[in-house]
Amino acid sequence: MKHIPIFCSAILISLFFSLTVKAEHKDAPPVPVVVEKVIERQLKEPITFVGTVQPDQRSLGAAEISGLVKEMLYKEGDFVKEGSVLARLKPDSLKIQLQEAEAALKEGLARLDYAESQKERFKDLYEKAVVPIEELQEAEADRDAWDEKTVQYKMKIDRLQYDINQTEINAPFNGYIISKYTEIGEWLVTGSAVYELINPDSIYVLVNVPEHIAVTLNRNDPASLTFDAFPDLKVDGNILSIIPQSSEKARTLPV
Repeated sequence: MKHIPIFCSAILISLFFSLTVKAEHKDAPPVPVVVEKVIERQLKEPITFVGTVQPDQRSLGAAEISGLVKEMLYKEGDFVKEGSVLARLKPDSLKIQLQEAEAALKEGLARLDYAESQKERFKDLYEKAVVPIEELQEAEADRDAWDEKTVQYKMKIDRLQYDINQTEINAPFNGYIISKYTEIGEWLVTGSAVYELINPDSIYVLVNVPEHIAVTLNRNDPASLTFDAFPDLKVDGNILSIIPQSSEKARTLPV
């Protein structure tokens, strides 16, 4: 019978404690609660990749005409300004052709003047019924032929003058020479490369990213860049583009 009072006391103590806690909570003031809308999204963890710095402007200084290289004015590593003459081709042959075309034009203009006077003379004689119409038509045809020839001579002169100007190969923009493709004395055909030029003032970084990661990226996503040559330099940028052509061997996409 001694165990019964102990059990009853435990029940009374528990009941008293429960009522006391409820009384305290009943008297306490309400607590303010801030509610926010739950947004479900995927959190991206930073991932590091090795990339390659690329110039935004790159150009091959090429010959627009065929010719023999006369001068190469710069070497690899040199800085050049826009419009600077990078190389010259020998213009001698073109200048001889230009002289011949100018002489032909001079003769053609003289013959055109004579043909014009002959046409007017035969026209006057025909109107006076001295010569038949066939002779007038022949004079008109001769005049028209020399007029056409002088036009052709002028066009040839313009083309030769243009080609002579193209014997100087100029830099398309400010930049550095990174490659040299020919030497003095070599024959260049139209389109042959002379120098390769880059502009380092505007660059981007090309990174090959695994396909399963590239599909989670978007244009304008933030990216931080660090450089081995400048360990204290950190540049914040954005993804410019994701090139949708993967490497068959590496299974990566250029970003």
